[in-house]
Amino acid sequence: VAGGAFRWVWMVREFDGTRRALKTLRIDSKSKNFDLRNFDRHRRDAVAMDELTASPLVVDMYGFCSNTGLFDWGEGGDLSNIFKRDPDIAKDHLLRIAYNVSLAIHDAHHFDDRGRATIAHTDIKPDQFLYQDGYYR
Repeated sequence: VAGGAFRWVWMVREFDGTRRALKTLRIDSKSKNFDLRNFDRHRRDAVAMDELTASPLVVDMYGFCSNTGLFDWGEGGDLSNIFKRDPDIAKDHLLRIAYNVSLAIHDAHHFDDRGRATIAHTDIKPDQFLYQDGYYR
């Protein structure tokens, strides 16, 4: 379906037909140099995502193994193509979306009960927010 710098994204179906996103490690000539540092960074991301699934504004992760993870599928697309879907989107609707996205970023960067930051996301961009159940997560 898509590919980032380090992972391919595949649409898979569960036995009941539910769609999920399966992200797998991308090893090819177009991927960035993948070293142990990046491998460990993706492992830490998976551990953080495990905690973040408690938020209704963060995409759920259903399991991971090393650099492969199973996530919610974004039926409504992502935020990067919002103007293609609705070129005349109302400004008040854009403001509600911006508020929604700010809450999602807050949840992703919250501090746990021991005062530790859950994650410091360094790659926030519109295509990271998927539209699900009436919200960008």
